[in-house]
Amino acid sequence: MFDSCGVYLVTLTVNQDLNSFGCVDSITLPIQVYCNPEADFSTVNECKDTPIQVSNLSNVGDAPFLVHNWDFNPNNIENLVSPQLSNDFNPVVTFLGSGSFDVNLIVTDTNNCQSIVSKDILVDDNPIVNFSVDDEICFGEQVNFQAEITETSNPIDEGSYFWVIDNINNIFYTDSVFTHVYDVEPLVGGIFNISLTVVDSGNCTGKHDSIVSIYPLPNIQFTAENVCENEFPIEIINNSNIVSTLFNDSIVDWDWDWNSIISFSGHDTCCLIFNPEVYGQSIN
Repeated sequence: MFDSCGVYLVTLTVNQDLNSFGCVDSITLPIQVYCNPEADFSTVNECKDTPIQVSNLSNVGDAPFLVHNWDFNPNNIENLVSPQLSNDFNPVVTFLGSGSFDVNLIVTDTNNCQSIVSKDILVDDNPIVNFSVDDEICFGEQVNFQAEITETSNPIDEGSYFWVIDNINNIFYTDSVFTHVYDVEPLVGGIFNISLTVVDSGNCTGKHDSIVSIYPLPNIQFTAENVCENEFPIEIINNSNIVSTLFNDSIVDWDWDWNSIISFSGHDTCCLIFNPEVYGQSIN
C-alpha cells in the first residue's frame, strides 16, 4: 500500500531454477497512484423542522468527482430526517427532531477513488411561540400584549420579537411586552390579524398567529317631547342600536339618569313624572 499519491517505479525480477542455467531477468514499470479526493462539509442554522443547507467543502484528487453519497441517518432512527439519503452536491435536509446526529459523506471520483467523512450535527429546538392578549376590548381601550416562549435551545434577546398587530396599517413592535390602542371607528370597531415571529440567538425561529377584536361603542340615541307641568306620563323613546356589522352584538342594559336626581337601570324605555324645572337628559 502506498502512503501517498504519485508515480512509483515497480521492478519485477525473475530467477530461473538454480539447477538450470541460472539466468536472471527483470522489468521495471511506472505505476500511477492516484490522489484521493478529500471529503468535507459544513452546515449553518441547524434548527428542528427547518430546511438546513449543507455546504459541500470536498476537494478533488487527481480526477473529477463522480458521485457524492450522503447519509443523514446512518443509525436508521425512525422519523428523524428528510431525506435520509442524497446524491446532491449541496443537499438541503430537514431534521424532525433535536439533538446531536451523525452525518456521513462518501465522495467518489472518476478514478473510483473514495474519501469518507463523518460529523455530528447539533440540531436545536425552535422556540415554541405563544402570546396573551386582552379579550373583550372596547373602542379606545388599551390592549396588553405579552409574548410567551417555551422550549427554546438558545437565549432570546429583547428586540428579537417581530410583531405585526395591524395587518391593514402595517403596525409593528419588537418588544416582548407592550400596549397598543387601535385606531378604529368608534361605532364600527375592527378585527385584526396578529402575528408574532421570534428569532433566538441560534437563528432558530418560531411563529404564532391569532386575532384581536376591538368591539364598537353602542350608538346612543333617544327622543323625548317637551311637556307641561304635572303632565304625565312622559315617554322617552330609546333609539340606541349597534351600527357595526362585524359582530353579532346586541344591547343588554341601559342606565338612565335625569340630571342626577332620578335614575333607572335595565330598562329600554323610561317614563317619568318631574317638577317644572327643566332638567338636562343623558344616557350613560
